[in-house]
Amino acid sequence: MAGFNTYGYVGGNPVMLTDRTGECPWCVSAGVGAVFGGGTEAGIQLYQHGRIVSWSRVGYATGAGALGGLLGYGTRGMGLLGFGLVLGGEGLIGAGYACATGEDPLRGALYGVLGAGAGRIVGKVLGSAGRTGAGNSLIPKAVYTLGQWGEVRLAQVLGGAGFKPTKAFMTSLGSRYVDRFVESVAHEVKAGLNVKLTSAIRKQVLKDAELLRVNPAITEVYWHFFQGADQKLLSFLNQNNIKYVLHN
Repeated sequence: MAGFNTYGYVGGNPVMLTDRTGECPWCVSAGVGAVFGGGTEAGIQLYQHGRIVSWSRVGYATGAGALGGLLGYGTRGMGLLGFGLVLGGEGLIGAGYACATGEDPLRGALYGVLGAGAGRIVGKVLGSAGRTGAGNSLIPKAVYTLGQWGEVRLAQVLGGAGFKPTKAFMTSLGSRYVDRFVESVAHEVKAGLNVKLTSAIRKQVLKDAELLRVNPAITEVYWHFFQGADQKLLSFLNQNNIKYVLHN
């Protein structure tokens, strides 16, 4: 089906990329679709009978909604025409599944369409490959740690300038290894989600602040965040005259 990419969760490149953040946008879409399908069937039964009279119907409605959610997520990059075709196709699939299981085909079509609509909405909200986007959350499979991925991204951002020092800078708080050194500017990269001001990171900041004060080889320090940072950490960096960049 044109425009439907089953490898959208890794930016269309499952050989080179992996979604190690575990956000799994496909799972979210399927889950939302399942809730829409199963919830609608349960609501209909409660309205008509005052209670759930057939859990099997709720089950098949949940399944149809989940399938619709998956297909709907795959249409997030399509125009309205493409989405309409998928929506119609999902309605037919839902109706066919209902007929095969002895259920009402109109209900089956409804649950499939609801799930597909929900999946498309989730896809639009989460973006093309998850909440943080393919450019940020996906990690090359050849890279074994989040820190290594961050260093690769930092080198790309800096256009390959500078180098990763093999020796540490010495401070009164201990040795300090920086991720990238470009002329007289030291760069630190943080690739985790919404990095917090932990005791270890606080110590890193204080080391950098000392280097700025006493080491003439370092005139500026930049911290780079690729998946967000807590405001307390950003404020602490400002207090210590350390600049930072929040990358989209």
